[in-house]
Amino acid sequence: MNSRICILTESGDGIGFGHLTRMTALASQLSQSGDDVVLRVDHKGTGNLPQSQSWQILDWRRNPDVADGMDVAVVDSYLATAADYRALQRRGAKVVAIDDYNRLDYPVQAIVNPNPAFDPILSSSPSGHAHAARIGGAPWVLLRPEITNTPQKINHASTITRVVVTLGGSDVHGVLPKLLDCLIDRVPSMVVIAGNDDYAGKIRASHDCGNVQVHGMLNAAEMAATLAGCDLAVSACGQTLHELAFLGVPFVGIRVGDDQIPNQDHYLQTGLLGSKIDCQQDDWREQVLQELDALSSQSLRHGRSELGRSIIDGRGPERLSQLIRSL
Repeated sequence: MNSRICILTESGDGIGFGHLTRMTALASQLSQSGDDVVLRVDHKGTGNLPQSQSWQILDWRRNPDVADGMDVAVVDSYLATAADYRALQRRGAKVVAIDDYNRLDYPVQAIVNPNPAFDPILSSSPSGHAHAARIGGAPWVLLRPEITNTPQKINHASTITRVVVTLGGSDVHGVLPKLLDCLIDRVPSMVVIAGNDDYAGKIRASHDCGNVQVHGMLNAAEMAATLAGCDLAVSACGQTLHELAFLGVPFVGIRVGDDQIPNQDHYLQTGLLGSKIDCQQDDWREQVLQELDALSSQSLRHGRSELGRSIIDGRGPERLSQLIRSL
């Protein structure tokens, strides 16, 4: 029997697009399985949001009736409170919380951490909702089909000629211009994904160089092709690291928010990252250049590529879809 499922998430200023990215991956899998899926996005700020028939903009925390008639509500949010989750349950839906760092004591049926850094002990319930199923880890990483259908990078050039630079959809610390300043004379060709068209315009104006190509918002297919077509990526330590790992693209990771600490620490422990770079440390640019120098080694890039592909298998949406339908 097919299920009726609403997916609720957020994007925009101070949030970025990581939540929306992984929820579109889940929505695609559920729809492919024959379920009736609606995706609602609470979009903050004035930045552009790619238009799609697969979602609608809605401040769903103010409109919990979005869960009316639904079998399951899946929530991926840093803004929702415990009261918001209870409001959805009162509408009759079973609720699944997507959680990156044990943010709340969730009053839900299941809690899923779609990150390799998941620790079942650290993620145990602090108080009264121990009945909720708690799962996570690398098998549950949620990647869009445009990523998983892209051929993985097996062969690596002897030299680095093309680098992708992306810090997500919200550069709250103003890191991107400073990063480009330190890379522009070191990289033959850079593709910059600024996250939105307004910011892309500012970056083009400040870094009008022949070896820099700047994009704003890319759709999933464009993003997949851009990442797969580079020799190396310099990225924030969020959802994009998982996409790069699956594709086999070596990367330098820069932490731009505290929610990225678990990802960064995990990839450091596994060897996919060589340095713990924090954009709020004074020497972060020097660390980026040191990592870039280290990754000039073709064998190191090849080894990290193999490691990344072994960690992320791309079947997270399928597993989560099966869990949701079993509730």
